[in-house]
Amino acid sequence: MNQQPSTRYEYQLGGSLPADSCLYVQRQADEQLYKALKAGEFCYVLNCRQMGKSSLRVRTMRRLQKDGLACADIDITEIGCGSVTPKQWYAGIINSLARGFGLRAEFELRTWLKKQTHLSSIQQLTEFVESVLLVQVKQNLVIFIDEIDSVLGLDFSLDDFFAWIRACYNKRVDEIEYNRLTFCLLGVATPGDLIQDKRRTPFNIGKAIELNGFRLGEAQPLVLGLKDHVAKPQEVLQQILSWTGGQPFLTQKLCRLVVGEWESPLTPLNLNKKETSVAQVVQKRIIENWETQDEPEHLKTIRDRILRNEQRAGKLLGLYQQILNQGSIVADGSEEQTELRLSGLVVKKDGCLKVSNRIYQAVFQRAWLKKAFAKLRPYSEAFTAWVDSGCSDESRLLRGEALKDAQDWARGKSLSGFDYQFLAAGQELDMREVQLALAAEKESAEILAKANETLIKAQEKAKRMRRRSLVFSSVVISLAVGISLVIPIIWGAIIAYRHYNRGLQLTDAGDYRTAIAEYNKAISIRPDLAPALTNRGYAQGKLGRHPDKYYSCAQATYVAPNFAEAWNCKGLALFDLQRYELALKDYDRAIAVSKEQGDEQESYRAWYNKGEALIKLGRYEEAIAETQKVLAIKPGYFFAWTQICSALFELQRYHDAKRNCQQSKAIKPDYWLTIKLLAEIQQKIEPKKEAQKLKKLNPN
Repeated sequence: MNQQPSTRYEYQLGGSLPADSCLYVQRQADEQLYKALKAGEFCYVLNCRQMGKSSLRVRTMRRLQKDGLACADIDITEIGCGSVTPKQWYAGIINSLARGFGLRAEFELRTWLKKQTHLSSIQQLTEFVESVLLVQVKQNLVIFIDEIDSVLGLDFSLDDFFAWIRACYNKRVDEIEYNRLTFCLLGVATPGDLIQDKRRTPFNIGKAIELNGFRLGEAQPLVLGLKDHVAKPQEVLQQILSWTGGQPFLTQKLCRLVVGEWESPLTPLNLNKKETSVAQVVQKRIIENWETQDEPEHLKTIRDRILRNEQRAGKLLGLYQQILNQGSIVADGSEEQTELRLSGLVVKKDGCLKVSNRIYQAVFQRAWLKKAFAKLRPYSEAFTAWVDSGCSDESRLLRGEALKDAQDWARGKSLSGFDYQFLAAGQELDMREVQLALAAEKESAEILAKANETLIKAQEKAKRMRRRSLVFSSVVISLAVGISLVIPIIWGAIIAYRHYNRGLQLTDAGDYRTAIAEYNKAISIRPDLAPALTNRGYAQGKLGRHPDKYYSCAQATYVAPNFAEAWNCKGLALFDLQRYELALKDYDRAIAVSKEQGDEQESYRAWYNKGEALIKLGRYEEAIAETQKVLAIKPGYFFAWTQICSALFELQRYHDAKRNCQQSKAIKPDYWLTIKLLAEIQQKIEPKKEAQKLKKLNPN
């Protein structure tokens, strides 16, 4: 009797799994996305590549369609991201919607567009949705927009497009038909990337769907492909997940490699089947010579995403180095942390960032980091030796021209915290050595002056009688010489302050580059003019030159340690560089100096900034306490009310948060962050009411 051949289960590497694939792994995100879209919520699945977003979309569309919803998928890459014009791009969106919802038979795009030439492209899209789509399609509609990150490479801004999606959501209040329309965005981006004009309201609507790696309980379908090839498929799957961390692409790939090793008796790993292990497969087939074995590309994609932008690569590498050295760091949602997460290299878990899996940790290890840094830093050797010394060996620091060259190279780049510490430490050492040299020169001058004074006294004694007759003329000459020395000093100070005041005027006018030039002129005359150094730092910060801001403000604290604003400025520079713990120390110094100077009323900015840094560190209770000190000094400072509101929101004390935001709104009704927080608080306070409202609007 012939045996029936067993079903073969092919593990898929890349691309979308078919909707009916028996190897599809259903995760928590599947149910979350399905239920949210069915309830009419706007959703976005924004995650790193090869995490199964496309397969999730295919599966969710199939489920929604079975429930009677109309679904369409727009793949942005199909519309074009090269030389396409805005007009062509929006026409492509309309065409994709017409095709996706099956309207092509009744709808002729070219003819329709000709009738809409009086409208802008975004108005044409609105007209299509309102007069065609919502009229001809009677069911609830879900529009999936995939590969959303590809729009970031267009030659024109799509802020209007994402603002339009947000407008579709906002119209639900006044136009009931819009309650039938829902969007789901998928891609490798963050909501903050989507509307890049910071003067506009950010893209802050919708529900984020977290797409995590496979867990053992979820990944049981993968056992089907293992059981005909290995003795203990459950154990093997568990070992596979322990290496991949459940990363979908890696998990499918390792399953396929394991099956291949067990199937082929000629492979080196399979000479003795009983001794072959998943660890051996990982080592030989993935980790060793990974750059040549990485097919289809996965590890190289991660590497390239981190290193693709030289301006940011140093910062991302430094951040990853911290995680590698410490095991994890606190997740603060910063732009750099988000970028590193989108590479896939690290994952957020229990409020911390950790390396995503053992394979990544084995590939992107310290030796790889060292090589990557060496290609970036012109001062790599000195920097590495300084870090290895525990950041204490000053002989490794840069000075003079070497320091200037390194600062010129660092300008405009986003580097690691250690890089900034290294350059700042070099700057401070350089300044100390200059001061020591000046002090030595001054001491030598004083010694010479004393010697001259002794000589003059001896000469005077011998010539006293003869000099008496010349007393009057000597007095006149001395006065003339004294005046000739003092006048240039006074005049120099006047000119320095003229440049400084001009710099202040230009700063107020928003012309930061010219303002910096004026501050530089003032500082060239008076290197110890701390207000000019400080305000130059603020202007540099406005241009995004945060390392320059740090150096300028640090120099101000050095020449004027009792100038509180210089310490506050230095703290803000460290905050901009995401060195929050160090920033706290400088804010404390600013507060202490204000107290010493008897000017505690002016310390409110440092208290506020300290609260902001504490929020970034997740220390919300402390942040509230510090920010309340601002209100004790300036009760009408609406920023402080909003900051307390933000901290309370993070603590899920929504009613207390609402009261503080309302205080802020009473002072400043149009502050965008207060408005945003109040909207989010309302959603948290009244979720049941919102759900009931949606149910009435969507009875099915």
